[in-house]
Amino acid sequence: MRNSIINTPIAVARPVVTVRKAALGDIAPVFNLIQQCSAAGLFNAIYLEPRFQAGLGLQLFTVVLFGKIRLPGGNWSRAGLHVVCSDGVFAGFALMRDLHPSGRRREIYLAAVQADMRRQGLGRSLILSILEQLEAGISIDAECQPCAGPMKHLLRSIGFSMHKPAGARAFTGGARVFTMQTGSRLAD
Repeated sequence: MRNSIINTPIAVARPVVTVRKAALGDIAPVFNLIQQCSAAGLFNAIYLEPRFQAGLGLQLFTVVLFGKIRLPGGNWSRAGLHVVCSDGVFAGFALMRDLHPSGRRREIYLAAVQADMRRQGLGRSLILSILEQLEAGISIDAECQPCAGPMKHLLRSIGFSMHKPAGARAFTGGARVFTMQTGSRLAD
């Protein structure tokens, strides 16, 4: 009798990905992910200093509770925090803020996905979901640290282009600014 191998396809369930506004219970995982990304050089290392950690925690609460963020100069800006979950488990976040009081110019202030959950399309789902909720014609900026290659690639792939804004300060530590107009191109 001959041994035979039977190839039977196995169905693998895809994770359920959800994007939603952050709730109070999301603040700790967002805070911890910012700390991890700062330690890895993906975010500004200032978030690792104790006095800035306290301010960061307060900022996250303010964004979730009031939809505002206080800027370094003391001015307030509208802001929103969204999280992405995979099968109900926190996977990442994006914090967006207004750069202009009219709301016609916004910035992806911080965005990240857990290291062990990257390369699954979660960051793309998160950013696209947020952008799709915006009116056409809104300018969106994102400043990336030099080592944030995956984020730069993601931004380019959905229609952002790299530039130095007229009159802008020199790029901090080699960071690059990406911009797009909503409604111009949102690639899947």
